[in-house]
Amino acid sequence: MTARIVEKAGVAASVASAASADDAGVRARKTAAAVAAAAAPASSERACKDSTVGSSESDDMSHRLKRFQHNAPTANPSPADLTDGYGAALHKTDFHWVGTDEPHASRRKLILAKYPHIRDLYGYDHKTVWITLGLVTLQLTMAYLLRNSSVWFILPFAWAISGSSNSCLNMVVHECAHGLALKYRPYNAVLGMIANIPTCVPSSITFRRYHLDHHTSQGVDGVDVDLPTDLEGKYVRGRFLKALWLFFVPLFYTLRPMFVKPRSPILAENINQAFIITIDVLIYHFWGWRSLFYLFGGLWLGSSYHPSAAHFIAEHFGARG
Repeated sequence: MTARIVEKAGVAASVASAASADDAGVRARKTAAAVAAAAAPASSERACKDSTVGSSESDDMSHRLKRFQHNAPTANPSPADLTDGYGAALHKTDFHWVGTDEPHASRRKLILAKYPHIRDLYGYDHKTVWITLGLVTLQLTMAYLLRNSSVWFILPFAWAISGSSNSCLNMVVHECAHGLALKYRPYNAVLGMIANIPTCVPSSITFRRYHLDHHTSQGVDGVDVDLPTDLEGKYVRGRFLKALWLFFVPLFYTLRPMFVKPRSPILAENINQAFIITIDVLIYHFWGWRSLFYLFGGLWLGSSYHPSAAHFIAEHFGARG
């Protein structure tokens, strides 16, 4: 069997392109031999060195990679040439199959070869702390000011201000996952939890556990949970369903890991959950549900029909035709 890579064309780079694509999408798969070679952590990539994947999870990943290598083709295969690792042929018509290597590693090598001075930009950016505190303050201030407003009055603010701010805070969570905001891992974990406050969802620690897999094993079936599932590829077809899928991207992004690669929570996740739920309860108690509507609405809208959400599509999906 091969490792699964990309990028399902079930959604396009925008609602318009999503509506015009002929198929639900194409998910590329690559040979596991290329995945295994590219998955070796580079010394310059903090994400790999910083991984929180436990030994049992690493063993499972190694097992999958070895199993995928069995009978894996060495050249660009056609769907009929691919096997599941045990000799059974794979015949997929709703995904695109390729035999390229892991893209994060190959792109890094190409970029650094052409622009070696990019290495000078490596390191921590402490400005992230002040940006985070400023956005959290802005969001909580807006939530307080809108506590007695009507839903229809809140909606434009939830899309324009809360959506943009929460999208930026989600990028803070991403940087903290890679350990790029502050020098020490615990400090990054705390900053990620603070960034979670206006989103109302305790995602920071859990995101880190899964996201590092995405970098070290992008496209590996059952490991990279950024990949849309077979059910999404099967049923998300046609303009209406693609547009509906795009609106529910936050839900799919949240629930997919629970089905594709469920993991037992660790202590840091429990702390993250207790902290954010406590904040949510306090906001509801003192300011009311409209303040939560503004905050959580911004998370939802900012991750679906919003310009700042375009990177979800641009980075992980492609359209055909």
